[in-house]
Amino acid sequence: MAEQQRTSCAWRWVFDSLRAAVEPASLVPHLLSHSPALLQSISRIPPREVSGDISLLVQTVSATWLPVVGAESARTCRLTCNLINEISFRMQLEFSSYALLTLVNFFQGVITSATPVIVLEGEGGTDASKAKVEALTALGQVLHDNGDQLPVAEVSLLVSFLLGLINHPATALRGQHNGSGLRPSIAAWSRNFDDDMEVQRLAFVAIGNLFTRAGPVISNDTWRFTVQELRTVLERFASKGPLTEGSDASRYFSAFLRCIHLVLSDRKGSLEEHVAAYVGFLRMFFLYGLSSSQGQTSETRPWKEASAYRPPHLRGKIKSLASTSSGSTGMVNESSSRESLFDSDQSDSDGSVSDNDRYKSSRCRITAISTIQVLARADPKSLHAHWALLLPTHDVLQPRPYQATLLTTMLFDPIVKTRVVAAATVSVMLEGPVRAFLQVAEYRQLAQKAPFTTLSGTLGQIVIQLHTGLVHVVSNEKHSGTLVAALKALSLLVTSAPYNRLPLQLLPNVVLSVTKKTQELFNSSLDQSNTMTAAVTCLSAALSATPASSGMISILTAKDPKEMGDSVAPHSLLMDLVSYSRPPAPAVVRVEAFQALKAAVHNYPMVVHSFWDQIYEIVAEVVDTGWERVHSSPASPAKGVLSAGYAQPSRICDDKLVQSAIKLLDETLRVLSGFEVPDELHDDSSLKASAVIVGLKSLTLASNSRESVQLDDGCLQWLQALDRLLPGVLVHSAPMVRGAALTCFAGLTPAVFAALPVQKLEFIVSSVMRATRDDDTPAVRSAACRAVGVIVGFPQVSKSKEKVIPIISLLLSRMEDNSAAVRITASWAVANLCDALCTIVETDDATDANYPLEDVPLASLAECTFKAANDGDKVRANVVRALGNLARFVDFSAESSGRNDFMGLVHKNIVYPLTSQAPASQWLGTMVQTFVSCVTTGNVKVQWNVCHALGNLFLNRSIHLSSAPWALSVFSILLLLLRGSANFKIRMHAASALAVPNSREDYGLAFRDVVQTLVQSLDSLENDSGAGPTSMKYQAALSDQITHTTIHVLALGQPQDYDILKDTLPKRANFLHNWLSAVMFSMKRGLSCSNDLSEEAAFGMTSKAVSTVEHDEKPLPPPRDQRGYRHIESQEFSGGSDSKLSIRLADAQRAVKVLSSMYMYGGGFATAQNFQNLL
Repeated sequence: MAEQQRTSCAWRWVFDSLRAAVEPASLVPHLLSHSPALLQSISRIPPREVSGDISLLVQTVSATWLPVVGAESARTCRLTCNLINEISFRMQLEFSSYALLTLVNFFQGVITSATPVIVLEGEGGTDASKAKVEALTALGQVLHDNGDQLPVAEVSLLVSFLLGLINHPATALRGQHNGSGLRPSIAAWSRNFDDDMEVQRLAFVAIGNLFTRAGPVISNDTWRFTVQELRTVLERFASKGPLTEGSDASRYFSAFLRCIHLVLSDRKGSLEEHVAAYVGFLRMFFLYGLSSSQGQTSETRPWKEASAYRPPHLRGKIKSLASTSSGSTGMVNESSSRESLFDSDQSDSDGSVSDNDRYKSSRCRITAISTIQVLARADPKSLHAHWALLLPTHDVLQPRPYQATLLTTMLFDPIVKTRVVAAATVSVMLEGPVRAFLQVAEYRQLAQKAPFTTLSGTLGQIVIQLHTGLVHVVSNEKHSGTLVAALKALSLLVTSAPYNRLPLQLLPNVVLSVTKKTQELFNSSLDQSNTMTAAVTCLSAALSATPASSGMISILTAKDPKEMGDSVAPHSLLMDLVSYSRPPAPAVVRVEAFQALKAAVHNYPMVVHSFWDQIYEIVAEVVDTGWERVHSSPASPAKGVLSAGYAQPSRICDDKLVQSAIKLLDETLRVLSGFEVPDELHDDSSLKASAVIVGLKSLTLASNSRESVQLDDGCLQWLQALDRLLPGVLVHSAPMVRGAALTCFAGLTPAVFAALPVQKLEFIVSSVMRATRDDDTPAVRSAACRAVGVIVGFPQVSKSKEKVIPIISLLLSRMEDNSAAVRITASWAVANLCDALCTIVETDDATDANYPLEDVPLASLAECTFKAANDGDKVRANVVRALGNLARFVDFSAESSGRNDFMGLVHKNIVYPLTSQAPASQWLGTMVQTFVSCVTTGNVKVQWNVCHALGNLFLNRSIHLSSAPWALSVFSILLLLLRGSANFKIRMHAASALAVPNSREDYGLAFRDVVQTLVQSLDSLENDSGAGPTSMKYQAALSDQITHTTIHVLALGQPQDYDILKDTLPKRANFLHNWLSAVMFSMKRGLSCSNDLSEEAAFGMTSKAVSTVEHDEKPLPPPRDQRGYRHIESQEFSGGSDSKLSIRLADAQRAVKVLSSMYMYGGGFATAQNFQNLL
């Protein structure tokens, strides 16, 4: 203790003397000569005090010995910089902005003034050279610790200063190193060249440190300038041919690549114009350092032979011996000792450094590949053009292919860390928008004979080689880190690859190889949980690949293991997954195994029936274990109490395990029950906020629905789940588990629900209603609302007054929930409920219900939806759908059905003066006002649901469109969408709604605008690209829908309508004649050939409005009715293909007759005769 106090007193005594001296400069040489003693005393001094003393020393030296002009000033500056270096390596100094700026100016002064002394070889040239290197080293360390304290302007100036030191490649790299790494003759290597190389290396380090620490304050212009300057340097290197290899060159390139990596990581602008240059340069380092090591050691496959383990203390001795034998100058040795502060050390498992990485060139390879990873994250689309350079197109398993790629590095690099980074980079490249990019990939056997290779062919070759290489790594790699990274890359590749355009056995080979590796890991005595998890995740991705592979189907359905030859037995894959889902497998592996089984059940439903017993057993094991754990806790509540706060302490992984098991059960029950939901609309997350669209046809059941249900329909399995599995998890302590259990009920089908015993039906309804009402967790309430939205469409619920009235009250309360996720699913359930009520009315089932429809609080439903129309777009889309269903059957026949104040409220906020007792006639105007407000302010989904809702409103028999004051405005809105919307689906829905009115009087004064807009849309559709390339797939369906609507509207016309259409009909006579001629010819040819024109393509066929989903691939048809023209159409849908075409042809002929009569009325006898000739 006394010795420590004495040494600390020495530091303070020296610097106190420096402060008190009249001429402090006279004490500086003495102070610097005792630097070793001072360095021993700083451990007891606070860093802030040491920083203040250093600032004092720098100010004194700057005032006396700057600029460097002779030996004395060079030596003093060198020793000062050396002292700062040594101190900064021992502790992190803390400088104020002013002190830091003083220090940086001092370093810049030393570097700038020492350069002429070095170049002119004046007195003190050696000390000046060392001072310059020491100043740059100290500057890099100070920036690493305090760079964020610099002002913005000073940062930009400092970056420019440092870039000025590296405006040309290092001159020393023009020479070559021999195999031993020692320098050649002194004549070829001058001291100035070595100093120039070291200065540039340290400048790269300083720039990298500055961008790491001061990144937020670096301006965009400074960043762009730095990227351009670094590109200039690397282009000069690339133009000189093969890169120099050796110890000095490796250290130089390591710093240069690290600088590039850090600058590009702090992206502040576009890299598109620089990607090609950087990729070309970085790719040169994929094999850097390996050629020089071949002469010393023979390279072997990394998984075949691993280098002997060396303890860390022996590695240090080896490094010191190598450093001693290198013959480098003291300056270089000092820098080498500090290099580990800025570069990653080799990992313990990297093997022998002296054998495989003699010059530590793996640092260059690792940093170069990591920079490729940065580019892949920053601008993946720009990097797509260079995939052929970075990834193999042929012969990936050749030890030394002509082209170095990321995959060959992963396969053959002797350093483990390099292989891991290469695998991680491949994974990053396969993330993001790559799925759409790879969809064009295609395998062609004749591609090699073609004079050129197409993009699809090149991508196909890349995908195949990636499969080959990654499967080889998975099968042979022994290092767990590399294996995990390769499995992740393979999982991403499997997820993105278009297997329907690739060789049939590509995916099955992946599954068989990964299955074999998973079995090895599972049977290993070592802890392989991380690798095992990655392997099972890869299997899950392969089983989730869509569309389902026929090659996989043959594997999963084969019954004789001999059919697969030497491969893994067909059913062993699923049986292995069942084994992995049970103890003693770790919980994380079991979770992934459940997800893999769920993917297999979803994609390959033909295996479900034979595996139901095993699935039921493993789910029951997990549920029973969780149930015992719940009841073993003294804090467990009584059964039936729902609260997120009562839970006993439980591990998250256990809850995740139960959730995964219930999700598997849910998917299995859906498959067994025949529940069908489009893949892109299926949401298996019980805690996700978005609503799931379920086809309403699957939610409604005809009056004869209570037919006998076969056991194959899933009823027996549902009974087993309701008896043993679901009751416990519905009151589980974890919200994620309760949500997953409630989501199971959203998979019920009408047939299963109708076949269940009454007690089970009551249990289901009461469970979802209790969770909707009482659960504390919003995500669980959202899942419960989703389940309510499904079961409310079943006649057993919708026709029961005792069930419907409480459900309505419950849903209306949840429409005002604080959680947006709950409001979304509650509004979706309300829309489904309104649709079920509409179905009851349309199918004349109201008399079958055990309650009059007047008992349903329709006014309360309408008022609640009016209020919710100001919510977010996801809620508004469902609200509009609910109002559209109400508008279809509610009686608006009272005298007040037309609201005269509507026209002035189109663009105002909606007011809700109504009460629950208000008659329907009083809220018709508010409903229409809601539609207009939503269509003018809502997103795409809201707008096309408004179009469908207006079509339903037009179908209401109690409304007379010809006298409605709002009709003209509504038609104008639909015409505006048809004419001006960039979204083809919205235009299809608008055209569909315009085809609903059944008489000429219904169109009223809007008839002229409707005809003009439809004809103009037909004429301009061929040259209309919509919102972009994605709209083109809807162009044909839109054309068919507009054709149908135009024929319908024209067929309702009258001869005297020529007066209001006289500005359109004469100009469009030729177009209308040619168009109708082509339409009728197509229909007649279809009749003669008995071809079935697809109704889904012609009418854009779905039976209901859409919900709030991201993908809506099916446009809406004209809503149907049982009167007039709609009645004919309903017969058309039920008839055969010939009947449908005949009806459409009759409509077209009727339109031709109307047009002929119009032209005749207007005096165009020749034109009228031309139309008559079409008949």
